[in-house]
Amino acid sequence: MDKRILAVLSTLIFVIAFLPVFEPMDASTSSQITAQPVSTPTVSAAYKYRYVASIHSHVYHKITCRYEKNKTVQQNILQN
Repeated sequence: MDKRILAVLSTLIFVIAFLPVFEPMDASTSSQITAQPVSTPTVSAAYKYRYVASIHSHVYHKITCRYEKNKTVQQNILQN
C-alpha cells in the first residue's frame, strides 16, 4: 500500500513538473493546421526536460530512502 502511494506521488510530481515544457497552442494557429512540417523541440525545452528529469530522480530517491529508513527503524523497534 505504501509503495503504491509513493508511486502515485512520484508520478504526480513528474507530470506537474513537465507541464511547463509543453507549450499550449494558440487559438489562431489551431484553425490553420494543415500539412505543415513538424517542428522539433527547442533547445530550451530539451534542457527543461533533462532538468526536470534530474529533479524527479532526486526527489524519488529521497522519498524512497526515507521510506526504507523509517521501515528499518520500525522493524528495529518491533524486534526490541
